[in-house]
Amino acid sequence: MKNIVVIFGGKSTEHEISILSALQVLENLDKAKYNIIPIYIDRNGEWWSGKKLFKTQCYKQFSSTGVFKVAILPNSNYLYKKKMGVYYKYTQVDCVFVVMHGLHGEDGTLQGLLELSNIPYTSSGVMASSIGINKLMQKQLFESLKLNIVPYVSLTKEQYVKCNKKPKLQKLAYPLIVKPNCLGSSIGVRVCKNQQDLFNALELAFKFDDVVIIEQFVQNLTEVNISVMGYKNDVMLSQTEQPQTKNDFLDFESKYLNGTKNKGMSKKINANGLVNLKRIIPAKITNQTKKLIYSYAKKIFINLNCKGVIRIDFILDKNNTLFVNEVNIIPGSLAYYLWDKKNLSFKKQLDLLYDIALKDYHD
Repeated sequence: MKNIVVIFGGKSTEHEISILSALQVLENLDKAKYNIIPIYIDRNGEWWSGKKLFKTQCYKQFSSTGVFKVAILPNSNYLYKKKMGVYYKYTQVDCVFVVMHGLHGEDGTLQGLLELSNIPYTSSGVMASSIGINKLMQKQLFESLKLNIVPYVSLTKEQYVKCNKKPKLQKLAYPLIVKPNCLGSSIGVRVCKNQQDLFNALELAFKFDDVVIIEQFVQNLTEVNISVMGYKNDVMLSQTEQPQTKNDFLDFESKYLNGTKNKGMSKKINANGLVNLKRIIPAKITNQTKKLIYSYAKKIFINLNCKGVIRIDFILDKNNTLFVNEVNIIPGSLAYYLWDKKNLSFKKQLDLLYDIALKDYHD
């Protein structure tokens, strides 16, 4: 039986969202095929393992009772267990399911460790992950591929200070949307209708990142997402989805606070995560738009050198013009709800991700 390690948590602002995704993975991995080992990285960066990590309620007020410290070293494909202050070989790792969101996990840092350790893993590689977390680099890639994106400017914290906190917007006009460059789950994102809104949004965004993106906000927009899964040129496309929200855009609240009452996680975050987000599947779009999304999605996956599963988010304006918004290298819930609508169960999807990880490793 193969030893499958699921790594999640971390020091990112998306810590709790990573837990939600990981709990869904832990529940759906085939226990008849795999010996499943959870590794939870707490907010201080400590690595923990133990059977209680399968239970949702243990994360409400996490304690070290019933768990033990572990580590993966950069010269061994074994998991190490800490005992009496010393790390000892615990068990060989056959594959890692990386279920991290945000910095210190989704950004290529963990993937680099796993490559040094000679361990197969399910997410995209170091380069794709590094670009995938960086909105500015994504936009530069999209531009090089001649894909349509909304007008934008980037701003560093140093530039913001030098211009006396009154940045030049070039040809942009209000309303605008401000985003931290290397952050996901709509954290720190604000719509700005005037200069004061922009000042407030930038002050907030720079608390999360040294680089901020200011985009032209698309009014009366329709968001359409699609998941892509595969390896190299062998690509599968999921159903499209049309997320529903009453707000100006699909913000953190719409993604994670809707649905049923929470079941032991943070008082603020729903234990079912993205599963309870209201969505239309398949999205109500024309066949022409659908074909264009398919073309864009496949081109992005291949040129970014992705593997495993990703989600790509698009925007349609009132004239039905399509814009690429961003790539999510490790999507919430691994976007299984989009594959379920293609008659691919989550359990089967996880099997495919394991197979892709091994194929990439052997190549």
